[in-house]
Amino acid sequence: MLTLKNPFLVTLFALGGIVLAWWIYLQSFSTHQTTLNFLFNGGYGLLYLLGAVVGLRGAFKFSLDKAEGKGFLFLGLSLLFYAIGQYIWLYYNLVLLVDSPFPSLADIPFTLFYPFAAFGLWELLKTFKSVVTPRMIWEGVAILALSAGLTFFVFNKPDLSPNTSLIERFFNIAYPLGDTLLITLALVSLRIYVGKIYAGFRILIVGLTIETVADFIFLSRSGSGTYWNGDLSDLLYSVGAFLITLGLFYTIQAFSKKVEVLRR
Repeated sequence: MLTLKNPFLVTLFALGGIVLAWWIYLQSFSTHQTTLNFLFNGGYGLLYLLGAVVGLRGAFKFSLDKAEGKGFLFLGLSLLFYAIGQYIWLYYNLVLLVDSPFPSLADIPFTLFYPFAAFGLWELLKTFKSVVTPRMIWEGVAILALSAGLTFFVFNKPDLSPNTSLIERFFNIAYPLGDTLLITLALVSLRIYVGKIYAGFRILIVGLTIETVADFIFLSRSGSGTYWNGDLSDLLYSVGAFLITLGLFYTIQAFSKKVEVLRR
């Protein structure tokens, strides 16, 4: 499955390798407020941009009236929003000299990532409706309730203290809520097995799951004042973006082959 003969895959793996080497190099620094630390966010933001290109191009291979087209469109847009957030964050770092701009204008496109990714994932799940049972739907509702409880009351309690601003409290709720939604859809998706189509889809789901883990770590470290540009959460964001992009690429290929077979 993983062939590097495709120019896009060569680009993706090369960029992924550069980002990983960059992150390893940053760990050797005695200070975390260097220009290279700040630029790292822009570097791995390119992975989100690549994913956006893949998703948006894939969307127009299918009719936007169909679930496949909508799914790839909204997943592509979700990655585009995240990339925009990355570069707004970078602007705060390099121009406004703010090391960790939270909350800021960057959080608007960041939070848009979640509803767009969730809707895109839901549309793709609809294409597997022949194997989705009522039991899976009820299990999804139970998983949503459980993951919401664990997210808000165990792993990532949002800071809603009077010392925080209204907008900060909003984002402190919005991020865990978005993570809860993605985790629920990811767990439901992993219950489904649909041959070769599922292979790339599974990579996509793993990537989205890693994104939520990165969020937990970032919010925890940001809240405690220990986050720095290029820390563990940024590595996980990079890995998540890489896997989402790779998963999208192979999922689109699998759906394209399925459509070609049906047209014969």
